[in-house]
Amino acid sequence: MRLLLPLGLLALLGLLVLLIIYLIKPSYQNKSIPSTYIWRESLKYRKKQKTDSIFRNLLIILCQILIIVLAAFILSMPLVQIYSADDLDQNILVIDGSANMRAASDGSTRFERAVSQARDFAEESIGRNVPVSIILAGEQASYIVTEESSLEMVEEGLSSAQCSFATGDIEGAMRLADALTEKSNAQVYYYTGTEYRNAGDINVIDVSSENDWNACVLDVRAESVDNYYTFYVDVAVYGSSKYLDISLAVNGMNDGEETVTAQSRTNCADGETVTVKFSDLGVYSFEDAEVSIRVDDGTVDSFENDDTFYLYGGTKETIRIQYASSLQNNFFTGALLVLQSIYADRWDIELSMPTDSEDFATSGYDFYIFEHSMPSVLPTYGVVFLVNPSTVPRGLDLSLGGNVSGDFTMTGGVVNPIMNYIDATAITATTYRPIMSAEGFETLMYCEGDGVFVVRNDAEMKVAVLTLNLNTSNLAMLYQFPTMIVNMFDYFIPQTIQDNVFDVGEAITIQARGTDVKVVGGQSETAVQVPATVSMSAPGSYTVTQMLATGRRVETDFYVKIASSESNLNRIEDAIPGADSIEKPKDIESDIYLWLAVALFAVIFLERFLQAREKI
Repeated sequence: MRLLLPLGLLALLGLLVLLIIYLIKPSYQNKSIPSTYIWRESLKYRKKQKTDSIFRNLLIILCQILIIVLAAFILSMPLVQIYSADDLDQNILVIDGSANMRAASDGSTRFERAVSQARDFAEESIGRNVPVSIILAGEQASYIVTEESSLEMVEEGLSSAQCSFATGDIEGAMRLADALTEKSNAQVYYYTGTEYRNAGDINVIDVSSENDWNACVLDVRAESVDNYYTFYVDVAVYGSSKYLDISLAVNGMNDGEETVTAQSRTNCADGETVTVKFSDLGVYSFEDAEVSIRVDDGTVDSFENDDTFYLYGGTKETIRIQYASSLQNNFFTGALLVLQSIYADRWDIELSMPTDSEDFATSGYDFYIFEHSMPSVLPTYGVVFLVNPSTVPRGLDLSLGGNVSGDFTMTGGVVNPIMNYIDATAITATTYRPIMSAEGFETLMYCEGDGVFVVRNDAEMKVAVLTLNLNTSNLAMLYQFPTMIVNMFDYFIPQTIQDNVFDVGEAITIQARGTDVKVVGGQSETAVQVPATVSMSAPGSYTVTQMLATGRRVETDFYVKIASSESNLNRIEDAIPGADSIEKPKDIESDIYLWLAVALFAVIFLERFLQAREKI
C-alpha cells in the first residue's frame, strides 16, 4: 500500500486528544446514604448490569479509536497495488531486419547476433513461465511467433528468419508489438544496430560492434554537357577514415562495343560524402557504367553490398514521328518541337514533316500525324493521330458526318489523361465534322452533342481522331494545344520506368506500349500486367522487356541499390518509428477511499448506537 498524502496521518494525533478527554473525565465516588427497601432492590439490579456496562464502554472507546484511525487513513489517500509491473503476461522481441544488419564484424553479422541474443532471452523467459512473441522488422514486418511457450517453436521460427536488403519496416513492427501490448502486460525489446536518441519505453538491445565500418558507393550520375557525358560518383566511409580507389568502366560507348575506363583516388573522412568527377572521356552514349571501390590499404569493410554500382540509360531509344499535312500548321510544328525539347534527355525524337501526299509513309514510324489528307490504309503499327480527316482510312471502324458551320464551343467528354490541364470549354470553332460512330473509342470532346475528339488505346489499335480544322478553331493558338500533344505522347508512348536507379523495396511503376512484358533479374523472370507496380527485394541489375507490334523486343535496364541510409552503419536516429504508443509495464494501483468511507460510516453508526444504549 502507498500513501499519496502521508501528512494525513497527522490526524492520528486525535488519539492523544481522546486519551486526554478520558483522563480528565470525572469518575464516580462511593458515598453512604440512608438505605431503604427500594434502594436496596435497585442496587441488586445494577449489580446485574455492571458487567454489560464495562463491555459497552470498551466497545465505545474502540469505535472512537477506529473513527480517528479511519479518518487519518482517508486523509492520507492510500493506494493499494493490484498488479505488479513484474507480473508480465509475455515478452515481445523485435528484431531489426534492415540491410545494415548484414554488416559483419568479429566473425558474425549484426543480424546473427540479434537472433542469438533473442534466442537466449526467449529461453530464459520461457524458463520463468513467461511466453514470448517475436517480430521480424524486415522489408515487411511480420510475426515469427506469438505468445509462444515452446522453446522448440521459437527455435524453428528464428532459424527461418532472414535479414532483408531493404530498410526494415520498423514502424510496422512496432504497430504489431503495440497490438500485442494492448491485450497483455508486456515488455518490448528491440534488437538493432541503430542508435536512437529517444527510445521511449522500448528496451533497445545494441547488437552493433565497435569494429563496424563501411566504405560505399552512394550514387552515380551521368550528365550530358555539350553532348558528352560527365560522370559523378558519390562515395563515403562510415566508422573510419580511408583512402578509396574508385574505378569507372563505361561499356558499349558511342553505339559500339568499346569500353573506356578511368580511375581516381580520394580521401574520405569518417561520415563525409565525397563526389568524384570523371570527365573528358569522349562518351556521348553508353550501355552501362560500372563503378567499384577498393580501400587503398587493402582492408575489407563490414558491408560488401554497396561496393559496386551500375548506371543505365546512357543510350536513348529513338522515337520517329511523322507530321504529314498538305497544309502544315506552324502551331502544330511548334508543339512537336516543344515535345522534342521536353524529352531530349529521355528519347531521341526524330521529326519528319512531308507535305506531299506521295511522301506520306504508313510504316517505319512510331507516331503518325495526318492532317487534312489521309492515307488510304491505316498504319498497322504505331500511334496514329488524324486531324481534320477528309476521308476515313481503311482499317478504321469509324464514320463521319458532313461539315457543320457556325459558332461553336466545345464541351468535355470522358476523363482521360490526354485532357489533363485542358479546359474543353475554352476551345471554339466555326466548322467541324461530327463523328457518327466510333466503336471501341472513348469520346473526349463534344461539339453540339456530337463527338469531335475520340481515342482508342488497346493492343489492336492506338488511334486518336480530331475532326476540328485547326485553321477554323482557336485550339492551335491556345497554350493547351502543346499540352495536349505532350499528354497524347505520354498516353500512347509511356516511359517504361520512371528512372534507372531504385532502392531495394522502392515502388517501381512499369508502363509499356508493347505486350508480353516481363521483369528479368538474377535467376528469375516475372510476367507483369501493365500498368504495374513492383519492387525488388535484392540489389542488382534488372531488365524490363516488352514485345512491340513490329516484332521487335525492347529492353529497359535498371539498377537496384542498397538505400544510402543503410550504408551508414553509425547513423543515429531521433526516435523509433511507431513506438510512441507503446508503454512499458507499470504497477497498477487502486484507491480504497470508498471502502474506508463505508467502514468509517459503519463504525460511527455503531458508536452512536452504543452511546444510546448506555443512556437507556
